[in-house]
Amino acid sequence: MAAPSLDAHAIDYGLLSTLCMHALITQIVYAMVRVTISYRTIELGLSPIWVGVITGASAVLPMLFAVMIGRYVDRGNDVQTARIGSLVILTCCLGYRLSEAQLPELLFFTAFLGVGHTFLMVSQQMIVVRSARNDISRETAFGHYMVSTAIGQGVGPLIVGWLGGAQRIPPTRFLFGVAAVLALLGIVISLYLRLQEKAAAGKSAEQRYVSLTELLDTRGVPTLMLASVLTVTAQDLIIIYLPVLGAQRGIEVAHIGTLLMIRSSTAVISRLFYPTMMRAVGRVPLTVGTMAAAAIGLVVVASPVPLPILYVAMAITGFGLGIAATLSISNMVDIVPPSARAVALSLRITGNRVGQVSLPMLAGFVAAATGAGGIFGIMALSLALSATSVHVVRGEKHRG
Repeated sequence: MAAPSLDAHAIDYGLLSTLCMHALITQIVYAMVRVTISYRTIELGLSPIWVGVITGASAVLPMLFAVMIGRYVDRGNDVQTARIGSLVILTCCLGYRLSEAQLPELLFFTAFLGVGHTFLMVSQQMIVVRSARNDISRETAFGHYMVSTAIGQGVGPLIVGWLGGAQRIPPTRFLFGVAAVLALLGIVISLYLRLQEKAAAGKSAEQRYVSLTELLDTRGVPTLMLASVLTVTAQDLIIIYLPVLGAQRGIEVAHIGTLLMIRSSTAVISRLFYPTMMRAVGRVPLTVGTMAAAAIGLVVVASPVPLPILYVAMAITGFGLGIAATLSISNMVDIVPPSARAVALSLRITGNRVGQVSLPMLAGFVAAATGAGGIFGIMALSLALSATSVHVVRGEKHRG
């Protein structure tokens, strides 16, 4: 039976709403597990360096499988990939819960957790594309999706804190079990994601093959990948090093917590307004402007300013990074051939993961030499240079 006629800006909200529910649950699970792993390493009496090593394990296997996952999704298997990712995440949660969860098990299951997360992110982002009929409605769809993921990323740690109560270390084995239950719910929701129609899937499979070399040689792809890595890593570095900055400047822990909450809240708010801003400003100006705004905010954070100004700077930074992170996906989808979108998104996610592992380690050396303020200054400069690069490379296309 033919689908009902939709207007030019219509979105398949049935598919998109199911996807957003799936994204919300899977992000809650992933965030819960990441925080719980950190607590488990403390519980085992391991050195803090092992937190970085275990986190790094989540980036290794995705680097090997990224292209394979992308090619599979590009052949019209987005929902199948989402279900596989959900199953991998559930398996890892059960592995943490049912094993001794010692260092070897943490390394092993975290490596596959990264693979499952890559399956989920690539498939979900491609389902977003499928839920929209054109570029305008696609931006709206991405806005809804990114709000769901942001809420999930915030709720996961809250659940850990709520179940942990006043304890110094929460009940990690119990938390792994809760994550497994939620992961099972994610699998159930994935069963309601509508498969791509066979005719559309066949058409997708017949599209022109794009080699990895050709993809990376596409003008703007390396620039956008670097912008994505810097945007995502900046969000991580704020979470990691704002408490350090507070300790160095004598800022109370309560204020640091509020500052972090403001950052995440403004990121969610920005994504609510993203589609409207996209239509009003345009893709390249919005990308450059939000990255520049985040850079300005980080410069202020790096400076010895009064606390009220710090609050304003963190709000600007969160708002800018919230939209820039959304654009890091949307821009990639816009610039690459349709038959290579999933591969490009896989590479983007892998690059983000490598950046999230390597750049915080480099930031540690910077902090030792300059203090935490130096890290925010360097990230501000990096975002500003990256924004300039995006303006030069992508601006030519939109002027032409």
